[in-house]
Amino acid sequence: MYSEEHRAELLERAYRRGNELRLRRRRWLATLAGVVVIVVAGGSAIAVSDRSGNSRVSVGQSSSSTATTSSSPYATTCAASISVVPRAKVPDDVRAWAQGAAVVGNGALWTIRSAIDVPGSHQSNIWRVKFPWYTRPFGLPTITGRRLDGTGTFRADANPATDSRGTWVVSSFEFSRPGCWQVTSRYGSSTIRFRMHILANAHPAPPSSAQPAARIPPSPTLPATTPTTGVPSDPVLLLALQSDRFDGSSLPAHLHVLGVGRWQYADAGHVGSGYAGSAQLRFRSDAMGESLSSTYDVFMAAPAAATWFTRAYANFRTYGPAGSVRVPQLNPSVNAFCARQAAPPDTTTCWFVRGLTTGIVTATTPSSTSRGDEDAVLQAMLTHLVALGG
Repeated sequence: MYSEEHRAELLERAYRRGNELRLRRRRWLATLAGVVVIVVAGGSAIAVSDRSGNSRVSVGQSSSSTATTSSSPYATTCAASISVVPRAKVPDDVRAWAQGAAVVGNGALWTIRSAIDVPGSHQSNIWRVKFPWYTRPFGLPTITGRRLDGTGTFRADANPATDSRGTWVVSSFEFSRPGCWQVTSRYGSSTIRFRMHILANAHPAPPSSAQPAARIPPSPTLPATTPTTGVPSDPVLLLALQSDRFDGSSLPAHLHVLGVGRWQYADAGHVGSGYAGSAQLRFRSDAMGESLSSTYDVFMAAPAAATWFTRAYANFRTYGPAGSVRVPQLNPSVNAFCARQAAPPDTTTCWFVRGLTTGIVTATTPSSTSRGDEDAVLQAMLTHLVALGG
């Protein structure tokens, strides 16, 4: 028989061995759970499939509908690698449309890779992103989205856009909340799926009551012509346009300035054009059915801005509704035009060019009314630019 001391030693050994086994089992289960999370959450952030292959995706709602989503327990990160299509495998028409930018897609549906990284513009509790598509043959894709790390609603549309590169598709994505979102687009037999990280503080606009930063001394008088020398450098001017308070006192009473901020294009047409960046001006209109949006595009040299303006003018003259181009009267006198868009309906876009900068206003007004607010906004934008020394 074992002595009491020997029996106590055996029991102690058994306890220590059992405890070691329990701890080892817990560590193994934790490691296994981590591997599962990594596999699920760290997979490719974009998937391209074709019905002729084995990869399939589930069918979602229409791109024009609103989807409300719930959280996924495995959606913990939006950081994942996205592979672009090698240049040698990109069709000639897609490469011409992208103008040298890297693309993602296959078959009938393509997009610009860099557009996926746009964090969104925060406007009135909605985060918006403009997004380009190229379809072959032309048509409108179906777009759905869901939030992976919480609840939220997603809305998307698809509209035709025509310029010197041909006809393509531009979408507006609306995200109800920041976070990690999965967007799926389908056209024909092709599907593109990717994740977008919408940031809570993406391009915040300061309140309209913010004081001017006075980075650039204002011009004492309004020059009669557009100067090409003596203007501030493009980074300084761009920063001022993105942050200085916008004076909306000259605007119609039903238009209210919400603020200014940064703006980022997803359009591949800006690649290699001497483009430095953009500033966005946000409005609210009290008029029923009216919506307005406006941006300043700043270039590194005045000739680049003039080339961009001339290209836009040629596109509207060639592809816009016949007889819709007119010339607004602005002070100081600058090259400018307004034209109706082919789509969406009842939409007019106005442009001006001055020095390093082009100003663009897009207004949608029901056909039953005619306010001409785009001219007033364009003039206010020009006056603001001159005051900043641009």
